[in-house]
Amino acid sequence: MMGDEVTLGGRECRRSGDDERKLIIVLSCLSAFLGLLVILLLIKLFYYRCHSQATVIEDGDTSVVVQNGDISNKKQVEETVIIPTVEQDSNTSPVFNGYDVGILEPPPLKAPGFYGPENSVSEIEMVSALEQYFSGVAAEGEINPAYEETDPDAASLLLDTDLKEMLEPDMKESKLLEIRSKLVVFMSRRIDHTGGQLVLDKMGISLYIPPCALEKPEIIFLALNWDLGDFPPLEISQSIISPVVHVGPHGMKLKRPATLSFRHCAFDPKEVKVYASETHLMEHKVWRETDHGDSDVKTHTILDTECQVYISHFTLYTCITEGSKLKKWLQLVAFGGEMRVGGHYEIRVYVVNNTPCALQFAIESERRHGFKLLKCPQEYLFNGDESDMNLQVESVSEGWSMSINDRQETIPFVYIWHGKCPYASFVFKHENKTAKDISVKLCAFQDKNQHKLTLRLLEKMPAEQNISSPESSPVVPHKLKMVLVPLLEPTCPLGKDWRIIASELNVDGLIPYMKGRDSPLEEVLREMERKQKDLTWLMKVLLIHNRLDAASIISNYLNTGKIIDN
Repeated sequence: MMGDEVTLGGRECRRSGDDERKLIIVLSCLSAFLGLLVILLLIKLFYYRCHSQATVIEDGDTSVVVQNGDISNKKQVEETVIIPTVEQDSNTSPVFNGYDVGILEPPPLKAPGFYGPENSVSEIEMVSALEQYFSGVAAEGEINPAYEETDPDAASLLLDTDLKEMLEPDMKESKLLEIRSKLVVFMSRRIDHTGGQLVLDKMGISLYIPPCALEKPEIIFLALNWDLGDFPPLEISQSIISPVVHVGPHGMKLKRPATLSFRHCAFDPKEVKVYASETHLMEHKVWRETDHGDSDVKTHTILDTECQVYISHFTLYTCITEGSKLKKWLQLVAFGGEMRVGGHYEIRVYVVNNTPCALQFAIESERRHGFKLLKCPQEYLFNGDESDMNLQVESVSEGWSMSINDRQETIPFVYIWHGKCPYASFVFKHENKTAKDISVKLCAFQDKNQHKLTLRLLEKMPAEQNISSPESSPVVPHKLKMVLVPLLEPTCPLGKDWRIIASELNVDGLIPYMKGRDSPLEEVLREMERKQKDLTWLMKVLLIHNRLDAASIISNYLNTGKIIDN
């Protein structure tokens, strides 16, 4: 009995083990089935996503956008849109056209269920969305105009905000403004269905908007951009011959073309080309020629001295010409600085394009430095043969002197041809106090051009200066000068010598003259006294430029009346 019980117990154990193995096998099969089901679902989801998104095929520096991964049809691939390749490093954010754009997210599409098969978008919609997204990636704080159309509110907050704050519905005359370091001549006015005109005073620039050109009343602005850095990038043979003009609001479209008129200085109007930059005023400019050879659409008319551009939307415009045998008209404009008995007198001669806005640019630049116009501008026909412009002093009236080496200045050809508004500076010393005026004869000519232009300049000494004596009550005592000379007169590698005082006095043009004198520091200190600057002012200038050695000597003199040589 005991043996039978043991045998029975063993059978029961064997049966229990068989049941456990069967259960494990069933559970394993069930797990495998569920895993296979999950894999099938993932494959199906991946299949749907592949059929609902565009594919980007990279080839060198470009990418081809195709739909549904189907590239078997060569013609279909060739007709798809080519977009710039987005370069991406594994450790950095993607880079698009040189800008760090962060993590790229899918472009916003209005179609619901963008990733689902039921609402998959067409190839045209996908390509359009990608184009808008990538064109919207610009410099930090900026949005491309093409992207702005999809999100105008965001663009209005980021672009040209400073300019838009200047808008006025009825400006009577144009204003000179400085916006983010850009010098701009600006005019705005509310225009309705009756049309209207905007004119920049003294600049030769106007905008005529015909009736029924606008859908609703808008504040339109016209701006002359005086920032030379916004000029188109030019080859040596290319020349800018007109101003850069901005019409806004940027990107606004018109039902009927408006006429933008501005002056040019080309000798041959047939060689003038109109360029436009489809960008905002504060954005990096991308200049392209506007005339694409379409004879059915007239984009502009070039007159002898004026360019008329017919515009259907608002942006930036300018004109250039190209060729080594071309010519353009320049104007030479002379300005004179402050004249004092026994002092220095500086004359600056600008060589600028023969346009009203270029003349006003020179006038405004010199007004800020205290210079005034000496004579009406003189015209000069400039050859594009890469020869420099020379300006030479042929004679100066008695009582005035200048260094022989400073009688001629040369302006490089490219500065003039590219419209950089350069000038030459001439400095004269008043040697005879009885001389009440100065008469100067200047000659201008190109190296390879036989034609010479003569400028005769005459300026009188101000009446109140005739009786003044520059030697009375010196601000800087002689003993103090002698201590400062060995400190400030030797040339400093960083330029922190007597020249920093001349620069703060706004007489940089006198530096070449002062270098040729026995004591440049004494010359600049005399100029300081003539401008009625005291020792406190001089000490502050030296402190600002970190010349503590000289500043401490002046400070001690002001506090104790003693001169201590450190």
